[in-house]
Amino acid sequence: MHHKHIIAVALVATLTACSDPKAPSEANFTAAFHQYLEEAPVERKSVCHEVPSYDPASKTVTWTDTDMGASTAAEPNPRSEAVQTLVDAGFFSEPRYEESQIAYGTRTVVTYALAPGKESAIVLAQGRNVFGSPMTRHVVCGGRLELQEVVRWTEPEAGSNESVVTYRVRYADVPAWVTDERLITFLGAQHGGSGEPFEVEKFAVLTNEGWRI
Repeated sequence: MHHKHIIAVALVATLTACSDPKAPSEANFTAAFHQYLEEAPVERKSVCHEVPSYDPASKTVTWTDTDMGASTAAEPNPRSEAVQTLVDAGFFSEPRYEESQIAYGTRTVVTYALAPGKESAIVLAQGRNVFGSPMTRHVVCGGRLELQEVVRWTEPEAGSNESVVTYRVRYADVPAWVTDERLITFLGAQHGGSGEPFEVEKFAVLTNEGWRI
């Protein structure tokens, strides 16, 4: 009877921990991640690329051939190749080239206009630069972050309400333009764009409503 009593107590404790929304558990950290996906801005739950030289006022990408070598229809540079990827994906129109005379020769201005109905596709993302200062940038995003599993977490120390949780995630429904070599050559590869699972760490804090990240 003594052993049966111990087993019963252990079972009750286990069930209590599973149902307790404030316990550090797989179920609760899973719920916290799903809550994060509901509330996080799109740039934190998608694969995003910066739109180089985008002007939100005119809704165009514009630069001159002095910005990065020759920029002509016959000899596109890496920047125009990157934007051409976004043209092919339907975000921008084909480029318009205008030439003007300047003191030392001819200057070419290249302009890509945002395609009709694509205003919401350009996202103003918040972030930090290499020095840690706040910055914003215009990005286009594709795919969606989805949870694969909770890998592990740190047990909160006595008197603490914090835990570091490791999740295995992947990006699903990633469109082809996200991994286009022309875009990656100019902007660099984005982690997770291949759709393969990878691990991320999230800082979880226990609140009155349960665990949040």
